[in-house]
Amino acid sequence: MFAPVCGLLLCCCVLFAFVVVLVHRHNDKTHICRTTGVDLDLTLLGKLINFLGSLYFRVTGKHLLRLNVKKMCDARNVEKELELLTSEWGSPSPMISADVQALTKREKLYYEQFDALINHPAGMWSPVGRIFLYATFSEQMENRRKIFQHARDQPAVLQGKGIDGRNRLLIIAGLHRSGTSLLQNLLCLDPRSRTTRTWEMMQTIPPSKNVEETMNGSRAHKLDASFDKIDLFCRKWRENFHKVHYFTAQGPEEDVIVLFDMFVIWYYSYFLHDLAPELNGMLMERKDVICRFLHLYLKVMESGYKPESHWVLKNPDSCHYLPELLDEFPEANVIVSHRHPNSVVPSWANMMLQCLHVRLYNDFSKWFPQCDVMKPANWGRACMAQSSAEAKHLLQARDEIRASSPEKEERILDISYSALTSDPIQVVREIYEHFGYEFTDEYHSLLRDYMAANPKGKHGKVSYSLDDYNLSQDIIAEEFSAYIAKYSKFF
Repeated sequence: MFAPVCGLLLCCCVLFAFVVVLVHRHNDKTHICRTTGVDLDLTLLGKLINFLGSLYFRVTGKHLLRLNVKKMCDARNVEKELELLTSEWGSPSPMISADVQALTKREKLYYEQFDALINHPAGMWSPVGRIFLYATFSEQMENRRKIFQHARDQPAVLQGKGIDGRNRLLIIAGLHRSGTSLLQNLLCLDPRSRTTRTWEMMQTIPPSKNVEETMNGSRAHKLDASFDKIDLFCRKWRENFHKVHYFTAQGPEEDVIVLFDMFVIWYYSYFLHDLAPELNGMLMERKDVICRFLHLYLKVMESGYKPESHWVLKNPDSCHYLPELLDEFPEANVIVSHRHPNSVVPSWANMMLQCLHVRLYNDFSKWFPQCDVMKPANWGRACMAQSSAEAKHLLQARDEIRASSPEKEERILDISYSALTSDPIQVVREIYEHFGYEFTDEYHSLLRDYMAANPKGKHGKVSYSLDDYNLSQDIIAEEFSAYIAKYSKFF
């Protein structure tokens, strides 16, 4: 009896080892992440998860891990959140006294659509990617819950005027890859300013009590160390991504990180438009909630400590909702950075392929229905569509603001990417002079030190072109004709 059992176990072990070897050696060199993206292989663990998840889908036609967004966003909790967002606090927001029932219904429909997209058989995420999404969504919902609970438990948090009063809010907008990250890094060096930082948007509660905790607290260090665990699935991913976008838990980052808590993910609606054509329009309808939640987040952060001078926010997605943003923050100052779309589009396409590599790359993706965006030409078109929409919404927003609120238009300053990269300190000085901030000797010294310590290409360089995505300058010129005509002097 013992010998047959041992023999069976040995056969199983040999079979398992054989499968492991086959999985480890299998590489899909035709995958967009390898041909056009960062070209990093996954670890054996990543490959095994993708193999098992892909095999399960091939056999059952279902994802091994279903992401239940509808359950995460329970309608009763959403209604309570909206009651808080529509209550009277901060600036005279358009959200105050809005119809909570109507908003709840709208939010429910959005989450249903989002749920259907995220679980679509032809979605772009690999089995490893779905694990990442599950972990990320769960963490975001917990952070969201804590933000709202903190505001309920401490009503004093929402008392007082909006955070934009008295020249206290500086917003950076502009197309993705137009220099907005560099500008945020420079502007937040002013010791009297405060900006949105990665860890404070991911682990908001309790709010940081001082600058020392923000920059050197244990939560920040632990979160930053956790980012390196991505090496379990793809070695050197973070190191490679730093070539296109350097990020740390303590570092400045765009406020999209905290807006993810509300499932505000604009690129989904462009990359997967064929699977969920209504999603973009539904996102546009949520612009009021997006801006109001951002205000709530800033109010909660200020319950820890306030900047001596002003906040610095950055989010290229705000091109979609600039008028609504200025309705929520009527006294905000806005900087709009401009760069030629010939550079913006391929840079954005390249960055997103690198950013999403671990979530997308799957050597067994052919076992799933083909996702249209996972071809270089379609990926490029999707990124162009997103950048084009940002440009068109920005043009419309400026016309609308100029016509209805000329005083707000005076609070908007256009800058050039080329000027920013060639003489960044001078551009910052001009921004401070325009908006009336004090440009101190201490800040000037910090800017000089930062530029000396962070030369262009410090973390490595990547190459990209329109040709990589079957695009051309003629296509770009036609797609962005109005934007180019309006802002060419800034290119």
